[in-house]
Parts: sequence; C-alpha cells; structure tokens
Amino acid sequence: MGSIKEVRSEVLAAMDILKDSCLLLNCGERHVKMHDLVRDVALWIASNRTEFSFMIKSDVVELWPKDESFEPYKAVSFKTSRIVELPKGLLCPNLKILVLGGDEKMTTSSEFFEGMTALKVCALNSRLISPDAFQFQTNLTTLHLESCKLLDISVLGQLKKLEVLSFSCSDIKELPEEIVQEESYACLSELDSLSNLIVLSLEVSSEHVPRDFVFRKLQRFYVCIGFAFSDSYGLKMDSEICPFSRSLKIEGSVIEACKQLFGDTKSLNLKDMVGYPNLVPSLEWGQVVFSKLTSLGIESCEHMKCLIDTTKQQIAELRSIQQGPSDRVSLQSLKLVRIDNCNKLRYLFPTSVAESLAQLEELHIYHCSELEEIIPKTEVANINLQSLRKVYVRGCNNLTSLSSLSHGQILEKLSTLKIRDCSRLEYTFPISMAEGLPQLHKVTLRGLPEFKGRNGNDIVLTLPSLQELKMRECPQFIISGKIQVLKLEDMRERKQLCNMIVPELRQKLPNMEYLTIINFEELFDSGYNLSSLRELELIDLPKLQMAWKDPIEVVNFQNLTQLNVCTCGRLRYIFSLIIARNLPQLSSLWIHECEELEQIIGKDGQTSSEGHHLQSICFPNLIEIRLSSCENLKCLFPVSVDLPKLQALLVNNVSKLEKVFEQSGDEANGSDEKENVIQLPQLATLDLLTLPNLVSFSPAGYHFVFPSLQFLSVSGCPNITTSFSVDSEQSGHAKTEAIRSIDENIIEDSTTAQQTTWPIGSDIEWYRPWSGRHTFSEEEDEEMNMSSEDASE
Repeated sequence: MGSIKEVRSEVLAAMDILKDSCLLLNCGERHVKMHDLVRDVALWIASNRTEFSFMIKSDVVELWPKDESFEPYKAVSFKTSRIVELPKGLLCPNLKILVLGGDEKMTTSSEFFEGMTALKVCALNSRLISPDAFQFQTNLTTLHLESCKLLDISVLGQLKKLEVLSFSCSDIKELPEEIVQEESYACLSELDSLSNLIVLSLEVSSEHVPRDFVFRKLQRFYVCIGFAFSDSYGLKMDSEICPFSRSLKIEGSVIEACKQLFGDTKSLNLKDMVGYPNLVPSLEWGQVVFSKLTSLGIESCEHMKCLIDTTKQQIAELRSIQQGPSDRVSLQSLKLVRIDNCNKLRYLFPTSVAESLAQLEELHIYHCSELEEIIPKTEVANINLQSLRKVYVRGCNNLTSLSSLSHGQILEKLSTLKIRDCSRLEYTFPISMAEGLPQLHKVTLRGLPEFKGRNGNDIVLTLPSLQELKMRECPQFIISGKIQVLKLEDMRERKQLCNMIVPELRQKLPNMEYLTIINFEELFDSGYNLSSLRELELIDLPKLQMAWKDPIEVVNFQNLTQLNVCTCGRLRYIFSLIIARNLPQLSSLWIHECEELEQIIGKDGQTSSEGHHLQSICFPNLIEIRLSSCENLKCLFPVSVDLPKLQALLVNNVSKLEKVFEQSGDEANGSDEKENVIQLPQLATLDLLTLPNLVSFSPAGYHFVFPSLQFLSVSGCPNITTSFSVDSEQSGHAKTEAIRSIDENIIEDSTTAQQTTWPIGSDIEWYRPWSGRHTFSEEEDEEMNMSSEDASE
C-alpha cells in the first residue's frame, strides 16, 4: 500500500467511477450516499468472497452477537444501542478496520481492544474513552474519534505508527485536581511523540493548549482552537472539510502554537486576539507564509496593526494586512477575505500585496470604523483584481469612496456591490471607470446620507450592464443612467421620479426588468421608455397620488407581468384607462393597505364615452388578483372586463366594497329581461372574506359560471344578495336576480338540477371533491403583508 495521499487519490477515482455508474450518489462536496438496494447487493456479493471477510450491520444492534465468531473478519462496522457493557477479550486476530458507534454512556476500555492486535484503522462514535483504551493497538495508523469523551489522551504517545488522528466534535476532559497543572497540559503535548502523524483534525479550548506547545508540520489539518459552534462565521466542526482541508480557526492568544502550519494553511480565521500587534512577529529566515491561503477572516482583533510585520516592529493596532517588505508574504491564492470589528484598521491591503491578489473573489469588510481606504493611494500602482466578483462593505464611517479598490484598473468580473451604513461615503467609482466594470449588474446602497454620485454621474448608476439597483436612506441620491433594476426607499426629499432623471437620459431605460419605488408623489410621465419592465412594486408611498400621468407611451408597459401595490395611503386609482387597455402580459396584481383607493381603473373624468372605453378592457394573461385592507374601495371591475385566464380572486377586509363587478355606461342601458352569462373559465379559487357592505358579486341579470372552480369561500358578507351554487358537473355559479325576492330565488334554486345551493348571505366553504385549494407559497402569503423593510438586507 502506498502513501495516504496515493490511496486517497485511488479511492476518489474509484468513487467517480461508481458515481458515473449510478452505484453511488452525490451528497455534498465530500460525501456520497448509496441506495439501500445497491448496499444490500454489495454486501451479498462480498459475503461470498472470503478474501474480503467483513461484517457490516446497517441496523442498530441492541444485543452483542455472542454466538458469532469475529476471528475471520478483517473489517467490522455497526452501531450499538442499549448495550450496557462491551465484551472483554474479544478474539479478532485478523481485524484491521473497526467502525463502531453507540451510546455515549458506554465506556470503551483496553479490555475490549485486547484481542485486536492487528487493528490499523479505528473509528469510534459517541463513546466514553478510558485512558488506557489503545495501549495494545501499536499498529494503529488511523484513529477517528467523533463526538467522544476522552478522559486522557496521554496514551496516544504510544501509537508510534499513527498517521491520521481526528477528534471531531470530541471533548477532552481535564485531569483530576490532584494531578499537577503541568501534567494536565501533557495531554495535548503527547502529539509531539507521534512522529508519523501527517493528518490531524482537532477542536479544543484555548485553555487546553500548553504555553510552549507548537503543532508539528502536517500534510492536512483542521485545527479549531476556542471557536464556539454558534459564532458569527458559523464555523463549526464540519465533516465536510475534516480532515481534508488545511484549516486554522484560532480564538485568543495561542498563535505561537500554530506557526508551523501557516505555510500550508488554506483557510485562516482569527478572533479576539488580545495583545498581538501582528500575526507573525518573528518570521524565520527564508520562511514564506500564506502562499496557499484561499480564505481569510479576522474578527475583533483590536490591537493588531498588520497581519504580518516583516520589519519586526511591534506596533499597537491593526492598520493593514501587512507591513514592511512583501517578498516573504504571498497571498497569491487568496480567494475570500472577511474583516470584522477591527476598529483601528486604516487601510486593508498595501499596494505591494494588492498587486498579487489575482485570485481574490470576495471581499467583506464590516464595522471597521477607522477604515479610510481599501488600498492606499500611490503614484505607481499595478493593482490586479481580475477575479474579484463580490464586494460587501458595512459600518465603515471614515470611508468616502471605493476608488482606491481599482486605481483605475479593470475589475472585469465584479458583479455584486453592496454598501451599507457608511456615513461619509460620497461615491463609489469615478466616471473614468466606465469601461472597467463590464459585469457589474447588482448594486445595493443603504444608509449613505452623503452619497450623491460624483457630479451627478456616479459610474455605478450609468453602467449599461446594471440590472438591479436597490437604494434606501440615501436622501441626496441622483439617478443618472441606464437602470435595469431600480429599488428606492426612504428618499424623502424627492417628489417625482422624473425630476431625479437627467432629461437626456430618460429614454435610456429600455432594459429595466424590475422596479420598486418608495416615497414619491408621482412616478411616470411621457418621458420614460420602460419597454422591458416585467415587475413593478410600489411600496410604502404615503404621498403617492398617481402612478401614471397621461399622456404616456403605452409601449412602456407591454411586458409588465407583476404589479404589487402596498401601503400607498393617498393613491386614488391603480391604472389609467390607457394603461389598463395595454397590459397584455400582466399576470399578477396584488393590492394591500391603500386607504384612499377608490378604483382599480380610473375614469379620469370621462362621462359619455366612458362605457366604450371600459368595454374594451382585457387582461388576457391575468392569473391572480389579491386585494386586502383598502377601506374606500367600492367596486373592483366593470362587468365587461375580460379575464380569460384568471385562476384566483382573493378579496379580504375591504369594508366599503359594495360590488365585485358592476355595470357601467352602455351595459346599464341594456335589456333586463335577457340573462347575461359570463364565464371565468379558469377560475379555481374564489375568496370573499370580511366584506360587511358587499351587496353583490355580479350585477343583477348577470350569471357568472366557474367551470374550473376548486375552492369557494364566502365569509363575513352579511348583506350579499348574490346566490352561489355548484351544479352536478362541479361548475360554480354566481347569480344576482333583478326582480325576484330572496325566498323566490331559494325556491327556484332548490328545484334545479344543481347539487349544492347555499342560502343567500350564508357563510360558505367548499372544496371540489378530490381536489385541494389553489394554494400559494409561504413567500407569496408573506408578501401579501408586505412592509417597506428590505428583506434582502
């Protein structure tokens, strides 16, 4: 057998073959799973081949198999439960691999392992391990203890052939008080005697690390010192990365113990390092560190001025990642940087380091109150951030711009920029960067009271690639560019959206797909081209009186599919007539908490010709209408409105609503003798709830038919005069008779072939047999009660 590295490569290659053959299934980056049927067949085949000779029990074993001999087995794997005591002196001369899980209360001692002298690989789960457990297993090369409680690990010093050691989620207990303090530290120091150890997975409290202890060089390691399971990084002992990574997580002042591992570290996280002005105060001659580092996190290291001080100067507070010559510090593999709560940090990367960050993909900087620049300005700079994709900055109150991040160079892959709570930030990138951000498509700006955009032309707001722009609490903001996605909140100094757009740029918004507006009095006039707009949200607009102001180009909204209107207290109507007739793609309409809303479709003062306009209205793709808490609304639609694809109509808590559909214009002048039948062919859900003044669903003389109805609910509508019924074909019906009394209506209904007829004014809840209610996702239900708070933040 070759080295562990060679064997691992062979195993991974074999796993790929098995996955390609569908005998193994993917389950995370480091895991695979096997179907029960495949497992049973594999065990059956292996049981007939004596050269394998192993025992695997997939079910939990509650009684130790006393009558079964373990002598021929080379590998055993099973999980125990309720077994009070493990057998002693078990004869297993050929056993090389043991995988055993079980009860935490069960103690595993040397008497159980005594007859396993050939054992090389041992994996125990949820066990109480006695101090002498492995004294006879001198051939052990791999020991994996997961979620175990160890009373003492000094016996590990006898395992001279041990190469892989893991204490995943295990607890190393302190020794009794009568043992001197120096001996209690001897537990971890026993690792020094394991000359063949090359892989280590360990989580331990910083209190258990001896003062002069230093981890030896390892090929692979996961060392977590002091980090809690629930810290802000979510850094827990994770079998997804153990022990295949090279990861260090260090909390507290135990840096010296890990200095031999820095050269090969791929992931480094530091927290609460008190008294350390830098991470590596004394590099050995010729030592190069962090050349393989891909992820770096630093949190609450108040006294650290730089990560590595190659000048060997002891400086008081963290002000940069590195200070002094950079030829012994390589960050060329770094992909992720997160800096949090380092309040003395003045800049992040010196220019010499920034030049080598070609692999950096994500940059997170949080709550660094003294940060002035990400990269200090210099006359000569060759910044190379060609892989940078995401930048997140929050709580950096001395930062005024991000211009130092690029030094005028191209950031060709930057796609996401989020900045929040930076009180002095005035702009992001200068206009000279117009060609240097070809992929930037998502920008979020929040809590930036000084943000203006340099000369009204901030580069972020003029990029043709920009698809989504969300802004909140930026009162001095000026829009000036091609925006595809725009979300504005708490922009209280602005009265009209068009006043925020430089006139010559109004026509340059053809690619906008999603638009959310907060706090304006008027939105759109004829100066806009929004022909690609798909989703429009009007949220928390206490001053908004009209969304559209005629005349306006109807082509602007030909592709609008979703309209959400929430908490617009002064809005009188949703659509103007010209807009209502030109929304061919509208599929979803949600209206919530608009107190002064009187009409969904405004009449705009039309009188004699009003009926003609209303008759021509059609929403050919409207699928759902959800409306609630609009107390002044008296009617939804004219009866002539065509809704061929409507599937759900939900109206709730509209106190003054009198009619769902009403007659108007020429409709009211027609004959009352002939019944008008109107079909809503795809309506599946009809919900009318808490409508105390509702008189009718349909005008008198009209008969609505719902052939696809699956759920009908009418509740809290005591004044309704419409009769609802379901016929033998399970089609729903709604009628409001013109002349006859309620009693006559009930008598006539009861003599028809209809299966179910409800008394007028009664509460109704009906489901189509073998069918369920037309339901919506939790996200949609929550959005019905939308607030102006940006949930994405």
